[in-house]
Amino acid sequence: MSRRHDALSARIIQKLGFETYFIGGFPAVGARYGVPDVGLKGFGEIAACVRDIMAACDLPVFVDGDDGYATSRTWCTPCRATSAWASARS
Repeated sequence: MSRRHDALSARIIQKLGFETYFIGGFPAVGARYGVPDVGLKGFGEIAACVRDIMAACDLPVFVDGDDGYATSRTWCTPCRATSAWASARS
C-alpha cells in the first residue's frame, strides 16, 4: 500500500495502477502546512487535507486518524466527516 501526502501524488499512483493507498498524518500536514505532526493543526485542517486528496483519486483509501479527535462527547465529528468523504465519492 502506497502512502500519499497530496492530491497529485494520489493521482500518480492511480495512473500507475495501484489498487489502494494510505494517507498519513505527518505526510499530509508536513506537505500542506510545513509543520510536524505534533498537534499543531486541528481536525479541520487535517480533514481539509484528506478531503482534497480523496477528491483527486477514486481509489479506496486508508486514513491515519490517530490524533484523538474523538472523545466521549465529540465522537460524532470525525464520524460525520468520514461519512461525508465517503458520500462525496459515491
